[in-house]
Amino acid sequence: MITIPDSMMLLKCGKCGHEADFEDFCHTPITGELPRGTHQCPACKRAWRMESTGKGIHYPSGLYIPPTRKSVTIPTIL
Repeated sequence: MITIPDSMMLLKCGKCGHEADFEDFCHTPITGELPRGTHQCPACKRAWRMESTGKGIHYPSGLYIPPTRKSVTIPTIL
């Protein structure tokens, strides 16, 4: 049986494979909350942020396709 976390989302670290509630990746035990868009694995301490690459496309019909995003490793935050 799958347990649904409080945030309703699971996140998996691409480095060590640790899987936990999304909120567990948004803060650290020492400094607390991380800046928005910055995440850190509670197991291996790898930190990253998601950055947009390119531009989004807005069609005349109103459809908007956002730009692609990539993970960029940043220095670990304690």
